[in-house]
Amino acid sequence: MYNLKLSKYCKIAALPIVLAVVLLSISCSRDIERPTRYGLAIDAPATPAGITVGIGDRTIQLSWQVTTGAGQYRVYRADGTAEDFRLYDSTNTASFADRNVANNVLYQYQIASVNPDGLEGVRSPAVSGRPGIFSLAINDDKQYTGSQAVTLSLTGPGGGTVRIAESSDLTDRPWLPYASSKSWELTAGDGEKTVYAEFRDASGAASIDLVSDNIILDTRAVIDSVAGSPEGTLSAAEKVLFLVATGETDGEASVQIDDFSVDCYDDGTHGDTVAGDGLYHRLWEVPYDADFESQAPVGSFTDRAGNKAESRSSQTLLTVRRAPDPVTVFAFTESEARIGVSWTQSDVDDFEYYRLFRDESSGVGDQSTMVFSTDSRTVTTFADTGLDAATDYYYSVWVYDQTGLTAAATAISARTEVNTAPEAVIVSEPVDLDDTRLRITWTASTEDDFVSYRLYRSKNSSAQFKLLSIITSRTQTEYTDDNLDLENESYQYRIDVWDRGGLHTSSETVTWEASGDPLEAVTMTTPQPVDPDSTSIRISWTPSDASDFQSYRVYRSANEQWNSELDPIGIISTRTETQYTDGNGDFKNEAYYYWVVVYDKDENSARPVDPVAWIPPESP
Repeated sequence: MYNLKLSKYCKIAALPIVLAVVLLSISCSRDIERPTRYGLAIDAPATPAGITVGIGDRTIQLSWQVTTGAGQYRVYRADGTAEDFRLYDSTNTASFADRNVANNVLYQYQIASVNPDGLEGVRSPAVSGRPGIFSLAINDDKQYTGSQAVTLSLTGPGGGTVRIAESSDLTDRPWLPYASSKSWELTAGDGEKTVYAEFRDASGAASIDLVSDNIILDTRAVIDSVAGSPEGTLSAAEKVLFLVATGETDGEASVQIDDFSVDCYDDGTHGDTVAGDGLYHRLWEVPYDADFESQAPVGSFTDRAGNKAESRSSQTLLTVRRAPDPVTVFAFTESEARIGVSWTQSDVDDFEYYRLFRDESSGVGDQSTMVFSTDSRTVTTFADTGLDAATDYYYSVWVYDQTGLTAAATAISARTEVNTAPEAVIVSEPVDLDDTRLRITWTASTEDDFVSYRLYRSKNSSAQFKLLSIITSRTQTEYTDDNLDLENESYQYRIDVWDRGGLHTSSETVTWEASGDPLEAVTMTTPQPVDPDSTSIRISWTPSDASDFQSYRVYRSANEQWNSELDPIGIISTRTETQYTDGNGDFKNEAYYYWVVVYDKDENSARPVDPVAWIPPESP
């Protein structure tokens, strides 16, 4: 209050001035009245007390206690230091909201009371405030959290303080130094949580309104049930409806079935009929490559707060069966009795076995001749042998899986070659096992259409070969001949190889010589003509020295190959007679080959290796 003391000499002179002030206060004006000069007001109103400052977004809110005798209050504002105060506004109430301010700028205020007569009292001490935007966000303003521990993001006055609570009544909460980020522990129990905050700037001005944010605490996810419909056995391209029931919306659900992960939806799509009901569906079309037996769909769920539910299996079992993909077959001719067959390897997971079928027509099926079967997936070749020559054969490989489903390959054909005679085997010289047994061995035949070996024996070089044994196993390449007289007898052997086409080839003859003195062959001279016209031919030889000589036997052939089926053209029983005249032939035009074989009394014989030849002389 401005109290002006007047001297006794000035009391009368002051009356006109006081009356002028009173008259001025009676007049009405919307303009802010000028402050009362010091020393003019005797009973000015008291200074406003209890001033509080509230700050907000581009707003400063002032309030104070009502001053007795005040009819109006004047607001003085300074944007900088206290020396810059100017009359800014007036109000009839004990509060004032300044909305003509900028954020983050410091403003200072003084309040003065004015009585109904217009007398202004002493201004209040300066108060200040810095307006700004105040906010709070929980976990970056997310809607859900799976943990009680959260982070508060704060926007407030630097250098000030803040108090926080999960209640709008922050009275008992402590003021903490302001920071833009603070850790906070939410109260226990799932549900919506609201956090409130109040700010004060460095001068003590508090935020006008509480700021708050809410978040839903969700610490647990549960799958109520999982199902797949229809139940049972399905095929590729059929559809099954999966369900993951959780009771929570806005999560992520899926079903695992065998090797397939299937996302489910709660948005009214993909087979889901009602959006946002916590029932996640997926109408799933069975892929072509699906193949599994009695599998239970397993549901997974992550709720909106990031909680993962424990996986849960369906009570329903699903089976998807897919027939194997067919393999590709190749066939190629190897000989007159052999065709090679190969095929690509099957990639079916539940592989059981291959079966190779053969037919002489293109309609190869599982009723045709099955020539091969294997349960090894990696075995993809087979040699089909024992076939007829110059014949078409058709092949198909069938793949079987463990459920009995099959896939037949497209039939492929190949033709065997025209039959040719087998190659001769090589016979080793006989080996004596004792005085009565010989072992004969030979190389194995490589003939694809092998039928048998036929073993022949001759008792001496001039005797006829007789069939001793027929052997049908290609791998049997030895034979024991018994009941022999190895001391006195010589034996000759040969092996004929026969094929399925009836063709055969003979081996070279091998001989076993008796252990006694061997009978030696005579030496022959070149045949000579008996007369100038060559109508007869004379064959000569050296005499035999065999002690048990029996005869000479003369053989003739049209070629130089010895034939055991030849008959002698002459038999001479005198050792010293060493010539024979052949008068039965066309000696002018034909060539002839002669052997003289020596026989002893036991019918042992000795034959020259090479014949002597008569070659007709050339005409002059």
